[in-house]
Amino acid sequence: MVQMPMDTFTDKNDSTDPHVLTFEGLKIRLRELSTFFDVVRLVNPIETCELHAGKFGLYPIKGGACYEIWGKDHRCSNCISRRVMKTKERASKFELISDDIYYVMASYVEVEGSPHAIEAISEVYSGVRVDVRDNENLIELVELSNEELYTDSLTGTYNRRYYDEQLAYIPVQGVAMIDIDDFKRVNDSYGHPYGDAILTDVAETLMKNVRPTDIVARYGGDEFIVVFPSIPTETFTKRLEDMRTAVENLRFKVHPELHITISCGGIHSLGTAPALIPAADKLLYQAKQKRNVVITKNLSDGAL
Repeated sequence: MVQMPMDTFTDKNDSTDPHVLTFEGLKIRLRELSTFFDVVRLVNPIETCELHAGKFGLYPIKGGACYEIWGKDHRCSNCISRRVMKTKERASKFELISDDIYYVMASYVEVEGSPHAIEAISEVYSGVRVDVRDNENLIELVELSNEELYTDSLTGTYNRRYYDEQLAYIPVQGVAMIDIDDFKRVNDSYGHPYGDAILTDVAETLMKNVRPTDIVARYGGDEFIVVFPSIPTETFTKRLEDMRTAVENLRFKVHPELHITISCGGIHSLGTAPALIPAADKLLYQAKQKRNVVITKNLSDGAL
């Protein structure tokens, strides 16, 4: 594995704050990192683009979506550059592409006042012969690590950490908050193990009723959030109604008398999930007063 000094990301010739760089300081930092890594680049994870330092500023590389380096046509689910934009620190991960494993480090930087991330990448076993079983074990470990990082262990949806670290800056067109009606009664009457089974069934039902591009995450307890990167207004409301109906139609072999319903508050507007959540939460509160209803609103029609 690549080895480097602990202060690799620190530029002693720039600002006293290692995260604050001038254009000249950026060039020095990238040049130093290239001594230890195969690929070093500056990215804007919000715009998903790679940049280069020109004479008068930073410019996106034409056709240079940051995820293209991995041969992908979409954002990485575990984007550590987006994570460091939130934490303003450093992060690292292993990236598995086919049977090749790469070590990636990312650090938050402000170049002339603009926030970006420096990514440094090296192949783990470049030029080294590795026992096939060791390589298979490492591949399995990388896959498991990335899956566990952002997956809710009970329901199989994305978890709150994924929402906090990966959705903060992504522009979306719709957000919905969903809560299981009277879930405390289920736990009190049937026990927490059965309550967990209900949570799992509801989560599976929600995930079956979204598109591959949509995101379902367990927000906390019996509350879920559904994020729609792009969706027309009429489709948005229908999609949430389909979820509500699907959950209402769930039947349970052990307790056939039990009927589960959900309430939902949905906001259709261009923004980020954290910016839209307060409005969706307010609509969810209104929906909970009636139970088993969907209340949606388009913010372009006016404030709540």
